[in-house]
Amino acid sequence: MATILDVSRRAGVAKSTVSRVLSGRGYTSDKTREVVLKAAQELNYRPNVLARNLALQTSNTIGLILPSGALVSRYLASLVDEIFKKAQAAGKDVIMKHVDDRPGLAMESIYNLIDHRCEAVMYYNSSSFVNFDDTVAEIDAAIDSFSVPVVLLNGYLPKHPKHCVWYEHARFAAKPVEYLLEHGHRNIAYITGPLNQRTVQERVKGYRQALEHHGIDYNEQLFVEGSYKVLEDDTLSQDVSLMGYEACIELLGRGVNFSAICFANDYLAIGAQKALQERGIDVPDEVSLFGFDDTPVLNYFSPSISSVVLPSTQLINYAVELCFAHLSHSELPDYDSLNFDSELVLRGSVKAL
Repeated sequence: MATILDVSRRAGVAKSTVSRVLSGRGYTSDKTREVVLKAAQELNYRPNVLARNLALQTSNTIGLILPSGALVSRYLASLVDEIFKKAQAAGKDVIMKHVDDRPGLAMESIYNLIDHRCEAVMYYNSSSFVNFDDTVAEIDAAIDSFSVPVVLLNGYLPKHPKHCVWYEHARFAAKPVEYLLEHGHRNIAYITGPLNQRTVQERVKGYRQALEHHGIDYNEQLFVEGSYKVLEDDTLSQDVSLMGYEACIELLGRGVNFSAICFANDYLAIGAQKALQERGIDVPDEVSLFGFDDTPVLNYFSPSISSVVLPSTQLINYAVELCFAHLSHSELPDYDSLNFDSELVLRGSVKAL
């Protein structure tokens, strides 16, 4: 395999000149640069990245830590794509690690990437992790001691708000409830998944805040926490629509009056609509439905299901800009001035009273 010395001999220049040309650092004339690049191409020279990084004490990489199974998420897949695009434009690589929910693994993974000379690290904190709050607290306490910029995704750092990106789930989840209240609905039910997830907790909080804002008391009979069905082999079904279906049947069985149901996600709404239609309950004439997350498949149901679209693209761009601003020591983007907000997507499942 050709070395930098071979290139210098073929080009008839010093090794330091070859190094300047290939690294893009320092001045060389156009003619010399052309000769060096031609020699490198003829010899099929590939730079020793490890040696270069050791010399520069950096890997020219961004570290990205995601929860196991993260790429099945449309949002996280978009986040990864944007990070890779931004890194490529800046001439940097991305190293990805996957983590599970073991205590202390978040900090261990961050330090591992720092030890591998990553110039910055982005950590996505999964809402489904039991250790969600502990991870937030640990990162918040350690931010100033990290030797490189660290940005937390999907979590708020009270001491370091310029090192994190988060969804205001409570505020966003209140919007469909407020819309229904403003259009004549008063008895609004809410169906959610297991409450051990922070995202779910925040969306339920938004539901209750919207009711309170309009002077309506919270009725626990209108609230259903769904659960995963136990299958014949004693494993848990991962079918969220089935969860919504069974939760809606439970709600109907309580005999309580309601004219609308809001959901913590779209798949719960899909299952609930099936349960209502099987029982001859018309959507939206008798019951209005409002999902959350605006999954594209909602357009293909009859009636199509209304939902809430999150400012995912904007937040992804902000997260990447924030990380690279820390990296370049440039002015940080201002979260408050960007006015991130959700939008209601009104379809056939909602009707004013």
